[in-house]
Order: sequence, then structure tokens, then C-alpha cells
Amino acid sequence: MGATMPPPALAVALLVGVGAMAPVEPSPPDPGRAGAAGRDPAPRLGRVVVAAEGLDPVRLEQALAVRLRGRTVTLMPRGEAAAARPRGEGATIVALEGPDPLFVRVTTPDGLRYERAVAPDGADEPERLAAMTVAHLLLGIEQGRETPVAASDAPKPPKPGLTPPAATPTLAAPKPRARSSGPAPSWVGLAVSGGTVLAPGRPAGGDVFAAAGGGLALRLLRPDGLSARLGLRLAGRDVGPGAGVLRIRTDVGLGAVTRVRDVVLAAAGLVYAEPVVPLVAGRVAPATRGGERRRPWLVGGAVRLAASWVFEGAGRRVRVGPYAELGAGLSFAGGRAHVPSFEHAGSRARVRAGGFEIASGIEVTAEWAFRRRRSRRSPVRAHR
Repeated sequence: MGATMPPPALAVALLVGVGAMAPVEPSPPDPGRAGAAGRDPAPRLGRVVVAAEGLDPVRLEQALAVRLRGRTVTLMPRGEAAAARPRGEGATIVALEGPDPLFVRVTTPDGLRYERAVAPDGADEPERLAAMTVAHLLLGIEQGRETPVAASDAPKPPKPGLTPPAATPTLAAPKPRARSSGPAPSWVGLAVSGGTVLAPGRPAGGDVFAAAGGGLALRLLRPDGLSARLGLRLAGRDVGPGAGVLRIRTDVGLGAVTRVRDVVLAAAGLVYAEPVVPLVAGRVAPATRGGERRRPWLVGGAVRLAASWVFEGAGRRVRVGPYAELGAGLSFAGGRAHVPSFEHAGSRARVRAGGFEIASGIEVTAEWAFRRRRSRRSPVRAHR
């Protein structure tokens, strides 16, 4: 007979065999890893609140939907953006100011502030450029490639045992445009106007209606608001049957322009020279008759005030609005200053040219922006 196994050894062998036969149960999967394997990680700055000024909200919303895909974007009025974060933690505030130049400020949920100024080209659509700039800036912040505006503004870690009070970040006041991206553009424009000229304080038997007509003006507007113009105006009226007066004014002027939202206010001082040409039967009357000069020249000045509404595009704009001129002119023919007047035989109308006059009407101006060639230290441009 074979050797007999001792009882202790037999018990150990039975335990090992039973353990080897027991099924091994798999460990439960990690839900975090399983979810990450099935989809792309969500962006760190996933909720974005955008407040814009000077940009078309419909076009901006469409451009942001394309550029910020994967993020929750809320477009709010400028005054309500600062109150967006208290209603939900984790919101990133984006303030836009444009269109030319374009200024972008991003305030992250941890209170850090990032800024970028962009000088658009004439072909850039402001809303599309703004959305592209915001997308690049947010991506750079998430990847750690962007630097906050001031390191001192960063939140400091609390001391041991102390809990800092929760602070609600707010939007800082916008920087002046001129400082954020260099000088504003200059504008050159062509203005077309039409209106009437009135002569209050007319001579006895005269007519207060002095002339009607239109004009052209070439204008230059500097970035600091100073403006210059060179203008030409043709105006006239009838004096009697087959007779009339034609006035041809050439003027130069200097002034100042300011803008309040979408309204441009302009004031200028003008000096002018204006020959007055009598017409008889559709022809120019002789220069003299009986030794009297019949084609006087007026020399004078005027103060011009205008208000216009602005319709802007990329690098161009159109202004439409009323204007008014208060002026006075004299003729110095014959060695003396006087105010010439015209009348026609058989007609009661007596028309004065010169003296104190008020001109008013409507003006339409088309303007184009231009800049001097920038040096290498130009404002930051958006990546294409």
C-alpha cells in the first residue's frame, strides 16, 4: 500500500484546490475613465457670456456660434454682463468694443483678466473678426499660452486657517480706444448737399428768398477730430420774366468733428469768394452797363453747423443729416463795400446777394478710412 498523507497536509491541499476553482469576478469599471474614452473632454471655459458694443448683435451671434462651437454662449446687453456670474458660477465674461479698432477683454471665473486689441483691415467683417479673436484668446488661455494683464490682480492663496470672502468679479471700465490699439483712422469724404439761402433784413420791397441750389465738398477728417474742407456751391433764382441770378461760391474751411454713438456733430468756419452772374433770356448779361459793374464778387465768411447719422461698413461709412450756415458777405466793387441787389423791369421782385444770410438743407457724405503705414510694433492682429 502507498504512503498515507497526514491529515494536516490533506486539509491544506483541499483549501488550495477550492481556491483555484473559484471564479474570479472582474473589478467594476471606473466611470470617469469610461466617460472620457467615449467623448472629447469639455473645454475648461465652457460657459461664456458676451457683451458687445458697436457690433451688430445678429451677425455677432451667428459668428460666435461657428467659432465657439462646444461652448455655451450667452449674448447679453453691455450693462447686464457684470451680473451674469452671480446667477451661476463658472461663467467667463467677454467684453467687446468695436468695430474699429476692436478691443477684447476676457475675465475668467478665477478673476484673471486678458486683453487683446485688433486693428482690422478694410476687408474684415467686424463681427467675424471679433468671434475669431475671442476663440483664439479662449483657446490660448486654456492652453496656458496667454498672460494675464497684471499679475498683481491674480487671486492670492489664502493663509492657513483663513477662508477669504467670496468676491464677485465685475467688468473693468473699457480702455480708451486710442490707447488700446494706436491712433484711430483718418477719413476722406465727398459730400453732396442741397438747400436754400434766405436773406433776412432784406431791402424794402425785396424778397427773403435769396437762392436755392446744391454743392459738392471734399473733406478730410483727422484722428483727433480736426477737419478741413474745400467746397463749391451753385445757387440761383429768377428775378423776373426771362431774368435770373446765378451765384457760384468757392469756400475753404477748418473745423472740428465729434461723435456721440451713431450721430456725428460737426462745426466749421468758412471763408468764401462768390461771383454773382445776372442772366437775361438764358444768357449771361454784359459785365458792365453805363459804367456800372453788373457782375459783382462777394467776399465773406460763414459758420457751418451739421448733425448726421452714421451708417458704417468695413472701412467706409455714409453720413446723412441736416446742416445750417450763418454767414455774411460784401461786394467791394467801385472802391466801397456794399450789398448788391437785382431787380427786373416789370417785376416787383428785388433780390439781394450778400449781407446777412442763412443757408440750410440736407447733406449726404460718403467717407473712406485710411491709415499711415504702421511700423513693426503695430497692434496685435488676429490669427487666420
